[in-house]
Amino acid sequence: MEFITLYKIRKVIVFIFLVGFSFQSYTQKVTKFSEEIDIFLLELDDFLNKPQNDELKQISKKLSKSFNKNQISLSEQKIIRDISQLMLEYKLKPSPYFRDFLESVLFISSDEQNKIKLNDWLTVSKNILINSHSRRLLKFCEFSVNFLEKGTLRDSKTLTWRVNSNNFNFKDDNGSPYVEFNSLFDLKCTNRYGSIQIKNTMGKYFIQSNIFYGSIGLVDWEERSWSSDSVYAELSNFRVDVRESHFKADSVKFFNKKLFLNPIIGQFTNKISTGSSSKKYPVFKSYTSTYSPPLPV
Repeated sequence: MEFITLYKIRKVIVFIFLVGFSFQSYTQKVTKFSEEIDIFLLELDDFLNKPQNDELKQISKKLSKSFNKNQISLSEQKIIRDISQLMLEYKLKPSPYFRDFLESVLFISSDEQNKIKLNDWLTVSKNILINSHSRRLLKFCEFSVNFLEKGTLRDSKTLTWRVNSNNFNFKDDNGSPYVEFNSLFDLKCTNRYGSIQIKNTMGKYFIQSNIFYGSIGLVDWEERSWSSDSVYAELSNFRVDVRESHFKADSVKFFNKKLFLNPIIGQFTNKISTGSSSKKYPVFKSYTSTYSPPLPV
C-alpha cells in the first residue's frame, strides 16, 4: 500500500512538472517571436491558428507565400516581425489586431502601383504602436486599404471625400499618422444632394482627427455658369473636416476679372445643400462687405 501511494505521488509530481514545463514553453512561444524569418513564420502560423479561425489561417498562408516568393522584401519582412513582436508584448489579440495589420500588409504588397510605399507604411505602423495606442493602428489599417483602393479620405453612409492623387507618402508625427500629398490634386466631397470641390490643392491629411490641412487650393463658380478663368478664389492655409459636407477658408483671394483688376481678400464658404439653400453657395464674404457673384444674365 505504501509503495502504491508513493508511486501515485510520484506520478502526480511528474504530471505537474510536465504541465508546468509545457505551460512555460507555450508562454515563451507566444511572447517572443524568433528573429529568424523562417522560424518566425512558423511561430506566427501557430499563434494565428490557436483561435481555430479559418480567416486567420488563410492570412497566415498568404503571408508565408508572399515572404517565400520575395513579394515582400527582406527588410520589410524584418519590420513585420518587429511589429508582430510589439503586438505580442502589448498582448494584442490575433483578431482584430493581427488580422487587420496583416491583411493591410498583404493588400499593399500586392498593389502594383503602391507596393513601393509598404516600407513607409510599416514604419508608421511601428511608430503608432510605440508612441500611441493600439486602437489607432486599427484605424490606420482600415483607412489605408480604403484610401489605396478607392482614393477616399472618408467614405460613410452620408458622404464621401475623395482625392485623385497617387503622389503621396505615409508619415507620422509622434505616432499620429498622416498622408502627405506631394503634388497638386483635386479634393471632392459628394453625397446624395450634390458635391463640392477644391481644385489644385496640396497638403496633409491627419487620419485620426479627420482633418485635411491645405496649403493652397482653387475654387470657382462654374456651377453658376461663370467661367473658372474669370471668377475664382485662391485658398491658402485652410482646413477641411472630412466628417462634414462643408468648409470655410479665411484670407482668401477672390478674383472677378470682369468687374475689378485686383483681388478682394475675405472668407470663402461652400456647402452641399438642397432647395433654396443651395443657391446661397458657394459664397465669398470680403472683410469689408459681402460679395457673392451674381448669376449670369
